[in-house]
Amino acid sequence: MRALLTLFLLGHLFCPLRTEALTIVVDFKDPGSTQSSDLAGGIVETFDIAAYGFLEAERPTLYNSILTELRRDFYDIPTMGVNPASVIPDGQQLDIDFVIGDIGSAPSNGDSEYYYVQVGDAVSAPSPNTLGQALGPVVRDSNGNHPFFVANATVLASVFTDNINGLCCLTPSGILSSGDLTASTHAVNGTLAHEIGHLVSLEHMDVAGSITPNGLDPLMGTGAIDLLPQQRLVDREFSFSGFNSEDGGAMLTPISQLVGALGTRAAPAAAVPEPATFALAATGLFGVLLLGRRRRR
Repeated sequence: MRALLTLFLLGHLFCPLRTEALTIVVDFKDPGSTQSSDLAGGIVETFDIAAYGFLEAERPTLYNSILTELRRDFYDIPTMGVNPASVIPDGQQLDIDFVIGDIGSAPSNGDSEYYYVQVGDAVSAPSPNTLGQALGPVVRDSNGNHPFFVANATVLASVFTDNINGLCCLTPSGILSSGDLTASTHAVNGTLAHEIGHLVSLEHMDVAGSITPNGLDPLMGTGAIDLLPQQRLVDREFSFSGFNSEDGGAMLTPISQLVGALGTRAAPAAAVPEPATFALAATGLFGVLLLGRRRRR
């Protein structure tokens, strides 16, 4: 506790408000990769995708599916124009980036501030029921500060894929051993997004009473309160509001907190067809209509 307090004080002395985006590098542990440890002592090794029912050739497909879902969780939060409860301006998204990479290597997007989250089977975890762990809020607090003195390129969180599989396969279907891409994506990404949420200031919350944009279960839900294993197999999302029974029922506003922690930036514009494409489409439509008229005659 004294060591954490010292880190906290040092963080406020030497780590001022951060204004640039940060990148989270997700290191999915491949066969032959060395074991690695996070800052809290969690150690992981190769992500055994065969236990999930996947062939080795399907590893990139599973990884990319999880990363895509992670990005959706952080980028596809409704804006004010879509949902009045939102605090994200129209045309904006949270200012954070995610890439797949290896511990020890800089991210492929070239960002200067980045931290690692490791994803693989547990070598050392607090218990078989621990699905992931993270030190929070070491990357951002709810005001956008970098509150602890943590070096760039540090491994700050772990996702224990074998523990997730063991817990979720306690459900009657045993679906995570069947090669179900959707269920596996949601099960692993749910913990991944949850732990990253801790890194940027979010706390646990109850499923009961949580208000989410689309009525899904909250990503910051936990089995320590009321999240059931089978709820990990489907899509979840960050909440507008809810409560934390672990903290005396304190009210939480996770999406607002994410905006305070990360800030927002312009969202990529939707793809617009080139003028030639419009002309070609119009020409084709005119031809179809003309042909139809001729045939009706």
